[in-house]
Amino acid sequence: MNLEICNLTCTYYNKKTKEVTTALSNVDIVFPLKKITALIGKIGSGKTTLLKIIGGILPYDSGEMLYDSIDLDRVYVEDRNFSYIDQNPILYPKKTVFDNLALPLLQLKMKKEEIRETIYKISREYKIDYLLTRKPKELSTGQIQMINFVKAQLKKPELYLLDEPFSNLDLKTNLKIRKKLKDVINDTNSTCIIATHNINDVLYLADYVVVLDEGKVVAQGSVDEIFHSKDKLVYALMHAEEQNNENK
Repeated sequence: MNLEICNLTCTYYNKKTKEVTTALSNVDIVFPLKKITALIGKIGSGKTTLLKIIGGILPYDSGEMLYDSIDLDRVYVEDRNFSYIDQNPILYPKKTVFDNLALPLLQLKMKKEEIRETIYKISREYKIDYLLTRKPKELSTGQIQMINFVKAQLKKPELYLLDEPFSNLDLKTNLKIRKKLKDVINDTNSTCIIATHNINDVLYLADYVVVLDEGKVVAQGSVDEIFHSKDKLVYALMHAEEQNNENK
């Protein structure tokens, strides 16, 4: 079983400049299911666009997406059991954290008492129970990111689409959530595609890596294969932290 992206192309039209920009060009990827795949590449390489297309958030020009051999275009977005976390996560500003977390459970038509028990259980697990009565304006960016990560789990999705999910977290919380994510994927047999610039995330989490550059796939394979790639661009991305340390 796989998620197959076949010959996918996506362009943007800028009304002001009247220019067409190609975000993704003839992309072919086979994402293994029940595994964690890392998308890496420079800013503007197409990582976010690809995640949003898979999640049904953005349209695309041409190509095909097959999820376990089913054409995703034939599946309504609301019927896709996917959870997408944006790199700039947003909560409903007038609702408390509890009410924001309750939304996916209400969609599952869960009873009120069951919703309450579920939210308090996972909130204690992630040590955010003290935030449940607060509104988003009272939270830090890192706290909002953490709550969105918890919210994504409540839906019990088959596929997690995560766009730089740890970027606003301190190191201690980052390490904790990395481990939690890995445990969740393994325990629930779900699939995760994570776009990240942090190579430590790739090395710790990923089973498979896809490298994008200017909207094209330049490499894909196991972490070991990509880490030891001779390609100059791929090598630079995978060893950027080592090079930064050498330059200090």
